[in-house]
Amino acid sequence: RDFHTTLITALLHPLADGRWFVAAFSVGDGAAAIVAGGDTCLLTTPDGGEFAGQTVFLTMREALATGEAIMARIQMAIVPSFDALLLVTDGISDPRFDSETSLADPSAWHALWQEIRGSMAASDSRESAATALLDWMGFHSPGHHDDRTLVLATSPALFPQP
Repeated sequence: RDFHTTLITALLHPLADGRWFVAAFSVGDGAAAIVAGGDTCLLTTPDGGEFAGQTVFLTMREALATGEAIMARIQMAIVPSFDALLLVTDGISDPRFDSETSLADPSAWHALWQEIRGSMAASDSRESAATALLDWMGFHSPGHHDDRTLVLATSPALFPQP
């Protein structure tokens, strides 16, 4: 049996002037975006295969066939601030974004972030926020039974250190 997997990775780094550098690389389905207020910067584009519903995965030869193919997968931005950096597998992106158009819609990402943030609203620590987030990931969505992975980086102001 072939083993296929998605890879989504991101780098978030504070700059000396207070802004943030963000970079992302992906192969496969799922998505990544940085949300800042009402603005969103989509950092990845899910891979589609030759046919509808088909995906190019990290383990496929064409995913990293040339230097140009690799460079096309890298996105970078400098943002003045951010609320959240979200990396999600298709178990979350498919039920929350019903098309590539909605995946590119900043308001859809903002709505997802507000839903996630709302699930953690009563949390008084990073640990309780992590538990609330894990509970949120158990949402029911008919027809969507894929694995769910979420990597979340929040603004340091959201959960300040004691």
